Amino acid sequence: MSIRRVWRLPRNDRLMFYRLLSAQVDAGFVASRACRELAELDGLPGGIRELAGAGGQAEYEGRPAVEGMATTGLLPAEDVAILTVAAKYGSIPEALRRLADRDGEIPGVAAKVLAPNLYFLMILGILVFLIINASGFFGRMRLSGEGNPLYDASLMLQQWMPIFLGAGGMLMVTVIWIVKRWTGPVRQVLEPFDTIERLRIGIRFCRIAAMMARNGAVGQVILEHIADVYRGSPYLRHHAVSAHDLIVTRGTRLEDALSGGVLKPRFAALLKGLVPGRQLARYEVGYQTLMDVQRQMLDRQLGVLNRLFRIVLLAGIVLGFAQLFDGIYSMYDSVTTYS
Repeated sequence: MSIRRVWRLPRNDRLMFYRLLSAQVDAGFVASRACRELAELDGLPGGIRELAGAGGQAEYEGRPAVEGMATTGLLPAEDVAILTVAAKYGSIPEALRRLADRDGEIPGVAAKVLAPNLYFLMILGILVFLIINASGFFGRMRLSGEGNPLYDASLMLQQWMPIFLGAGGMLMVTVIWIVKRWTGPVRQVLEPFDTIERLRIGIRFCRIAAMMARNGAVGQVILEHIADVYRGSPYLRHHAVSAHDLIVTRGTRLEDALSGGVLKPRFAALLKGLVPGRQLARYEVGYQTLMDVQRQMLDRQLGVLNRLFRIVLLAGIVLGFAQLFDGIYSMYDSVTTYS
């Protein structure tokens, strides 16, 4: 995720842009003209005006409005892919309505696990800060910390916290890199993060595939387009190209080519059952149904991870308070004894 994108065009502003552009397109404007109209409106956030300006300018350069908006770097790759398909097949209004829907976004760990637990993270962070600085309090009060559990915990955290943060940060970066970019089987050891990311990838594929299938595109064409527009997603692009090659060189059925790569085997088998006899007219409904199924599975996986993460945080908070109270009681006991 680009820091500039988050700062320049927050999520709510991005949804507002889609709603405004959708209203303009529904009023009869083509996308590039609608963008120019939005760019000239006063009072809109700077990110929206920049995005609209780039979309309007693209027409003068002989490019689609979507391509101009993509050059700003303010839109997620998922949104660019959807708008590119919509522009190619003439379904921009539908795509904008989907993108403007808050519930249409694909949930992830940040939104469904970290964000709901920010309160507990803050409490735990404050407790860790207090415990780390407890040894300094003993020094300022000219108290002996010998034998005090809070003092001992403070010294231990001062020694090990930098190492823990450094190692934890490197581990987190490695996990994210493998899950987002690695195409080999080693990613499967990173459960449940691999399952969560592959469900997100499956939802992306089904969303684009359903839009293209509605306009008559077959599996081979869908895979070619996904490999082209998802250059920023190495895993999806790699397996889309592999599936395309299997179909072209070996005549493999689409669902079998997707199995184990773009889609988990059980979801590829489900798609095969949803489209008996390779009836092209049923693929749109099949993709939509499979997208809904994967969305439910993703919500379930994120819900389990959220509960586990909260349990760990609450356990840390309880231990932190217990350490503080134990140390304060021991300090009070020692003061009253010597007095």
